[in-house]
Amino acid sequence: VLPAISNLKKLCNHPKLIYDAVHSVVVQGARKGKGGGKSGDSTAGFEGVAALFPPCLFDDGRPGRGGCAPGWETTSGKFAVATRMLALLWAETQDRIVIVSNYTQTLDLFGQLCRERGWPFLRLDGSTSIEKREKLVQAFCDPSQNQFVFLLSSKAGGCGLNLVGGNRLLLYDCDWNPAVDKQAAARVWRDGQQKRVFVYRFLATGTIEEKVFQRQISKEGLQALVANANEAQVTGDTTDSKPKGGAGRSSNLMSQEELRELFSLHPD
Repeated sequence: VLPAISNLKKLCNHPKLIYDAVHSVVVQGARKGKGGGKSGDSTAGFEGVAALFPPCLFDDGRPGRGGCAPGWETTSGKFAVATRMLALLWAETQDRIVIVSNYTQTLDLFGQLCRERGWPFLRLDGSTSIEKREKLVQAFCDPSQNQFVFLLSSKAGGCGLNLVGGNRLLLYDCDWNPAVDKQAAARVWRDGQQKRVFVYRFLATGTIEEKVFQRQISKEGLQALVANANEAQVTGDTTDSKPKGGAGRSSNLMSQEELRELFSLHPD
C-alpha cells in the first residue's frame, strides 16, 4: 500500500517521476513475455499508466535534457501552473522564490526547467554538506547576487534554516504531518524578512493530495482540542474541553474505508 500511495503522490507532481520506472518494468515484462511488475515491485499495478502517455513523451535523445522532449513541463497541470508562475515572477518582479518538495526527483525537474529557461537557481537537499549549506544560504540571501530560485528538500530544510533572501515560497506537495509544511513556510516568514511574504500551496484537486491536505486540517483541529483541554485542566475549567469520540487515540489511524478513499479520484 505504501509504495502505491507514494507513486500516486509522485504522479500528482509530474508523470515523469514514475514514467521511467514503470516503462522499465513494462519493457522487461515484454522481453520475458510477462505482463509487468511483480507484486513486490514499487511500481506494481502502474504498468497500464505507460499506455496513457504518448509515444516517446519523455524520450528526446538529446544530451543535457534529462531525457525530456520539448513541452515536457506541460504534461502535468501542477507543473505547468508552476512554470507559468515562475515565468511571471522572473519577468515582472525582483522577488526570489523557495520551492519545497518531499521528492528530490521533483527538484531535479525544477532544476532542469531553470536551466532550460536560463533562471539562476540553488539547491539544498539531504546530500548537501553542512559547509555547502551555509554557502548556499548566504548566496541566496545576498542581494548583490543574481539569484531567483532556491530548491529545497522538505526533509533537509528543518528548523534553523534562514532563507529571508526570498519572500515567496511554493509548497509543491503536501506532507502527512502539518508541522513539516509549517516549518517549510517558516524558512522565509521569520525575523529579518523585509518584504511582504507569499506562501503558495499547490494541490491536485480530487486526488490523494487533497485528501492528505484534509488529513492535515483534521490533525490541526485535534491538536487545538487537545491544547484547549490541557489549558482547561490548568485553569480548572473542563467544560466542553475534551476531544469527543476518542479522537486522540485514532487520529493517526485510518479505517479500511478511509484507505480505499485515498485511491479514489474525484474529478468534480
